[in-house]
Amino acid sequence: MKISLYSLATIFSMGILYNIIAQNTPQTFSFDNNNLKKNYQVNYSNWSTLLQKHVDEKGFVDYKSFVNDKDKLLKFTHHLENNIPQKHWSDNQKKAYLINAYNAYTIQLVIEHYPVKSIKDIGGVFSNVFKKDFINFNGEMIALDDIEKGMLFPMGDPRIHFAVNCASFSCPKLNNAPYYPENLDQQLNQAARDFINSKRNMLSPNKAKLSKIFKWYKSDFEQENQTLIDFINLYSETTLQDDISIEYLDYNWELNAIENANKS
Repeated sequence: MKISLYSLATIFSMGILYNIIAQNTPQTFSFDNNNLKKNYQVNYSNWSTLLQKHVDEKGFVDYKSFVNDKDKLLKFTHHLENNIPQKHWSDNQKKAYLINAYNAYTIQLVIEHYPVKSIKDIGGVFSNVFKKDFINFNGEMIALDDIEKGMLFPMGDPRIHFAVNCASFSCPKLNNAPYYPENLDQQLNQAARDFINSKRNMLSPNKAKLSKIFKWYKSDFEQENQTLIDFINLYSETTLQDDISIEYLDYNWELNAIENANKS
């Protein structure tokens, strides 16, 4: 049976489309790991040292110097791999672990390919860097999207959007200290205030130019009969009116490198 070139092209295109759709669906995970260590044993001291050394107060990263500490970063991510979340951990313990893991693995991915102008340069034409399986999680290789969209976002806390950093200029800043379970609520509230009142948004009472994060994940901020404006007003230094005009700013995927700090 002969297959026309058109049919082959159609089959090939559908195969690519299927792969793209499959890759765009993050894995979801449960934390039913009772066969593993029962106590919360995650130590963030090494991560804290690295952040203090290579990240400034505005969240910009000195990737050039971070490359020299790659072994120390790998030691920390290996520590995370040996202490994955357990079902009985508190929500704050899980959140803190996953936020720190996402941020650490993002930096690991960048410095393994440094120098790059954008984290998106690491992906190819038909691949998405955030779907690249390079993280060992309980013996399974997963991607950044699996942590963010498969584990963190389902926890239902919209403030998480301001704590995870995608190594890009328009992202919420990378905190230069770890997130800790003991004071996570205070840290997440501060992350929300920092981002909403930063130049990533342009706010006035009658008009708002917002980060596209608020467009992409609008439903996350509209929980319990709360509008997007209601959520922003919880943290904004400028009170926005309910009938405000909203525009969304272009998202800058340029690397959040310290040499770009003067653009903030």
